[in-house]
Amino acid sequence: MIDRRGGLARTLNDGLHAKRGGGREERQRGVASWVGVVGGVRGNRHRQPRRFRGLPSARIEGRRVPIATTRRARLLGLAHLNRRSAPDGLLIPRCRIVHTFGMRFGLDLVFLGASLLPVRRLQVPPRRIAFERRAKAVLELPVAVDGEEG
Repeated sequence: MIDRRGGLARTLNDGLHAKRGGGREERQRGVASWVGVVGGVRGNRHRQPRRFRGLPSARIEGRRVPIATTRRARLLGLAHLNRRSAPDGLLIPRCRIVHTFGMRFGLDLVFLGASLLPVRRLQVPPRRIAFERRAKAVLELPVAVDGEEG
């Protein structure tokens, strides 16, 4: 809860100081509230990354994937995301070239033609550029790692 005295920082600070002072009950309440705040922050692990919120989505190959319609989503794609927080894929319309700079995992790229049928498939590691002249869209899929769930 945010109060008017000092905002979120003040509330967190009060929780920390409650651990140090007061009786045993007061300390336990302070620790519990602080753990609750940290747990709440860490609990956002499965939320969709901000760049994909509000984007339309499509069902492709049995997966629900966002369609990159904003500049931010098109530029960043799946870059700078952990494998666990990345969506199952990303469809980038009007695209022929893809970079994997800033990627933390490899990509399976499916270049799609005008009728959205596959023209070419590539498995690309991080820090590479892939290009297909005939493509009208690209489907980025995270590479499945042996032993990885999901």
